Amino acid sequence: MKRHHLLLSFFLLCTNLLLAQADSTQLATTVAEEGPMHAIGLGVILISFSLVFLAAFTVLVILLLAAAMVFLALAAAGVVSVATLYGFQKRSFSAGVKALMWMLIPAAAATVGWLMLWLLNDAFNWQLSSEYKMLIGLGGGFLSGALLTVLMIRIGQLLLRSMMKSWSSARFNK
Repeated sequence: MKRHHLLLSFFLLCTNLLLAQADSTQLATTVAEEGPMHAIGLGVILISFSLVFLAAFTVLVILLLAAAMVFLALAAAGVVSVATLYGFQKRSFSAGVKALMWMLIPAAAATVGWLMLWLLNDAFNWQLSSEYKMLIGLGGGFLSGALLTVLMIRIGQLLLRSMMKSWSSARFNK
């Protein structure tokens, strides 16, 4: 049985070798008959396919960017609507503004903190692993954003009080 398999394999190998050889003069004449117009036609076809694939890739990139923009717009609308609903629930415009500030500033500062730590790590070659970069950058950015939010709320309250005091005293002095 093994001898038959060996003979069959040898036969298939021999036929493959014998049929794979071609006459080089016949091949040269077919290439010569095609001429330069054949090459120009192939070039036009290749350029057309390249342009179609480039257009498809460009459309795909534009669609992905549009989807990312829609996602960011929906997230921004969600943050603003949550702050508005919180202001309505507290029946205070300033509570809604404070809620919006508490949502936006620490999140933005955390992102900026992570990016800055990533850039500083590459610039100064601190050899921090990616987990530490992310934790330190996000944590430091979030804490600095929370402190900035408290500072902005306090300064805004002081400015509003001084403006109200000067406005009310100017109104009664007339």
